[in-house]
Amino acid sequence: MSRRTLVWVLCALGLATEGAELAKLKETLLAEKDEHYGLRVPESDARLKAIRELRKDGSTQAIAVIEEFLTTHGLSRQLKMHALVALGEIGTKEAVEAIGRFEAWSRKRFAEPPPFRFGRHDYAIDHFVPHDLKPLARATDEQGKEWAAFAWKRFGQEDLWLTASLGKGQWAQPILLNLPLPETRDKEPECQLEVKGGSVRVALDGRKLATTLKDLAADADRDGLPDLVEARLGTNLKEADSDGDGVPDGQDPNPLTPKHKGGDDLHEIRQAVFSVLFATSGGQDAIVIVERERPEGADDGDAPPPKEHFASQGYYGHPGFVLRSRQIRHGFVNVTGLAVKVESPTTATATIADWEGNLAASGHEATLKKLHGKWVVVAFHMTWIS
Repeated sequence: MSRRTLVWVLCALGLATEGAELAKLKETLLAEKDEHYGLRVPESDARLKAIRELRKDGSTQAIAVIEEFLTTHGLSRQLKMHALVALGEIGTKEAVEAIGRFEAWSRKRFAEPPPFRFGRHDYAIDHFVPHDLKPLARATDEQGKEWAAFAWKRFGQEDLWLTASLGKGQWAQPILLNLPLPETRDKEPECQLEVKGGSVRVALDGRKLATTLKDLAADADRDGLPDLVEARLGTNLKEADSDGDGVPDGQDPNPLTPKHKGGDDLHEIRQAVFSVLFATSGGQDAIVIVERERPEGADDGDAPPPKEHFASQGYYGHPGFVLRSRQIRHGFVNVTGLAVKVESPTTATATIADWEGNLAASGHEATLKKLHGKWVVVAFHMTWIS
């Protein structure tokens, strides 16, 4: 065997070994596991180790594996946060382009949500246990279609929802029944359901609701949002475009935030931080961006200039609605602060704070770099929790 042939064989063996290692990391990372980590992913977690190995590799193939993980529905949002930051740490042009493709994928989930499935659903923030959604009652209509009623705390309070089976464990996007459940309960509620001829009858712990599918879908302003949902979100039931930005509420992920020109560093940095925390989530809870002019208890001189206020822009990538409010809305995840410090033309830090209720709030800090013309997060961690 010639020396040239030997070198070629050794190179081929090396590439084969490298390919096998990447295939193993991919298999580990994409394995479906219904696992909740609490506040942090353990250092011993096999999938976290796989992300770090892929980050260390940094090759085009490794980036492709991370991107596939990020754009696969139903996988751990906490691991996706690590994966998105890993792409920023790799920092190559290919990695930055992968971040852009993930952001485009995440934005589509609002307009084209995947079929609904029962089971674990992310809450919009880490320190809450995910929803465990399961049918409370089932019914079959006269055409043989299966229906299910279930409890879901999606728009500020726990309500009863209705969905129809699409087969193979998939269900249609749920319909709000407007039958709230008590804030606290000692046992699972008793529920009966009947769906026939377009009529819906529900009994929930002795309370009864008789309605129709047509009435549940009533949409007075024809904006694509049922009136029942608009009442929960706080959008205008009489105006198809509540914020006047030319986009009907049902198609607008930010239905209460007028469009802005954006495009500057502050807007891009805020969106990059928002993407790590919320675009990695599969939950459809609504998020509230609190637009108070100044922090409570602060002097007027502490109020940020309007052009720099974080609530002046829309945020994208979260599968649910992002609402704007002048005050905290109980029952929702409220973003109460998003402060940015631009340290140089290519480096910045940002802090984001959220509030969900008494003794339920947290803060995160991000380090960002501008790489290949795009601001990306290269470090992200929780700094406090209550």
